[in-house]
Amino acid sequence: MRLISLNIHNFRVIKKADLILPDRVIGVIGPNGAGKSSLVEAIAWALYGQNAARSGKDEIKSTFAGAGENCEVTLEFEVNGTEYRVVRRLVGKSERGEVRLFRGGSSESVGVAETQKYISRILGLDLKGFLTSFLARQQELNTLSDLQPHQRRDHLAGMLGIERLDRGIDRLKNDLRAEKIRIEEMEKQHSRAEEVTARFEELNRKKKELTTQLLTSESAVKEAETTHKRITDQLTQAQDKKTLWVQLTQQIEAETKTAETLTRRRETLEEELEKLAEMKKEAEQISQKTEPLPRLQRELDNLKEIRAKAELQKELERQLRQVEAEQDGLMKTLSQAEKRMEAIDRKLRSIPEDINDKLKQAQKNLETARASYSEAKATRNNLENQSQKLRKQISDIQQFGPNSVCDRCHRPFGNDLPEIRLHLKDELAGLEKLLAEKTEEVTKLEIRGRKLKEQCAHLETEAKARYETEVERKSLAREIADLKSKLTEVKTSFKAQTRKLTSLAKVSFDPKEFEKLVARVEDMEKDRARLYRLTGNLQRTPVAVKEIEETES
Repeated sequence: MRLISLNIHNFRVIKKADLILPDRVIGVIGPNGAGKSSLVEAIAWALYGQNAARSGKDEIKSTFAGAGENCEVTLEFEVNGTEYRVVRRLVGKSERGEVRLFRGGSSESVGVAETQKYISRILGLDLKGFLTSFLARQQELNTLSDLQPHQRRDHLAGMLGIERLDRGIDRLKNDLRAEKIRIEEMEKQHSRAEEVTARFEELNRKKKELTTQLLTSESAVKEAETTHKRITDQLTQAQDKKTLWVQLTQQIEAETKTAETLTRRRETLEEELEKLAEMKKEAEQISQKTEPLPRLQRELDNLKEIRAKAELQKELERQLRQVEAEQDGLMKTLSQAEKRMEAIDRKLRSIPEDINDKLKQAQKNLETARASYSEAKATRNNLENQSQKLRKQISDIQQFGPNSVCDRCHRPFGNDLPEIRLHLKDELAGLEKLLAEKTEEVTKLEIRGRKLKEQCAHLETEAKARYETEVERKSLAREIADLKSKLTEVKTSFKAQTRKLTSLAKVSFDPKEFEKLVARVEDMEKDRARLYRLTGNLQRTPVAVKEIEETES
């Protein structure tokens, strides 16, 4: 096989390639992923289809191709001086596979399976042979050498067509053995030639005897044929008579059955007429019995109207009692609510309206008192600290004498000690006086603060009570308004029901008499339904009489 040209559209990484392949060594150079392997695989795919691809069908068409574009490979090649062209496509969105093979300028095959067989036949290679000899993918160059010797021989024999010669040799060997067997059989038959000659003479003698017997038999056959014709004619006449006899017998049987059927039909119709006569009597009786039915139905309708009025009166009386009870309940509830409102008003009058202002002023006074108390307490604590320091200093002076050191200037007191001691005592007396005054002030402020706190607590309680009472009063006011509105509606309804009940005339209704009348009407309606059925059946009477006459005829 010699490759001539290769045209590729949207195959793997190749968008478009149109190659003319000259009859010499061709090298393909490019970086990894440029499509070198795709060129070679396009040749295999064009010849052998999906089985020659490295991947599934969904990876053959280029990813950059549009959904409506086709993937197509066209390969032109020459085998034994004949040019071929194979065109393989994946068509449209569904990527439907198509393939056609042309020989010269005419179409040679269409369809995947047919083209596959044709290409394998003209190349003398199946896909496996093609991949191990003509085309070797990357990492597959040693495929043929890796086969076992007997596998390699079978593979090469298939590639070179040697296996066809092997099959021819095998057939020749088989034919040779068959001829040998036939010759041996003929030799055996020749050894029995004398027996055959004797047998032939005996057969000739029997043939003469049989010829004589044949002439005698032919005369007897002619006589038998004459007798057979005469008997056949007699048999035909007898069969015609038998056929006529069978027809007449069947006609007699049919007429007999018809007569029996008509007799049973007449009996059935006579029984039906008897039943119809009984139905007529029953219909007359029922007709007389149901004569009062229209009057009774009118009476029943009147009673139904009276019953409806009586039930309406009873229902209105019940509703009136219910409305009256509801009115009494509302008035009682309203009275209780108004009493609660009076109690709430008394409670509100007992609490000043400006309770919140008083509470705010009391809280303000409490905060002021707390500030004054904190300030006075801090001053008192400061005076206590100064008094303690001064007492300690006086004690230290008395203990250490003139050698005592001033805690301020850090010099010994010396001869000034008595004067200093007197000065410190006067200063201590003044501090204690101030401390006593400030302590008394703190005590007064503490007492005043407790009173203000109690006052605030009382005012808070009063303010909370007034707020809750006001909320309760508003809720109760809405409740009283609702009760009054509902009471007005109930009074209006009571008056309307009273007028409606007064407008109805008093009626008298007896349920027992009503039930008796209902039962009587129902019985008569059943009888009337029976009468309708009987009347319908009686319409059959003239038809039955006519059918009896026809049956008798």
